[in-house]
Amino acid sequence: MKTELKPIARISYAVELEVCYDSFKGSTPEKIADLIEDQMHVLLMEASPDVLGIYTSITE
Repeated sequence: MKTELKPIARISYAVELEVCYDSFKGSTPEKIADLIEDQMHVLLMEASPDVLGIYTSITE
């Protein structure tokens, strides 16, 4: 039995966000960035069952 190969597209986006946070409640830019990164992964995987993987990096 032959396995049908499916083409894979590699798509890259650059996203810059400005986010309000309250440093008096223990929030830091790093914590906010980690939280948003986690939420982005979940949303993208739920948005399309064809997504095979998500690779992100926080640059600031």
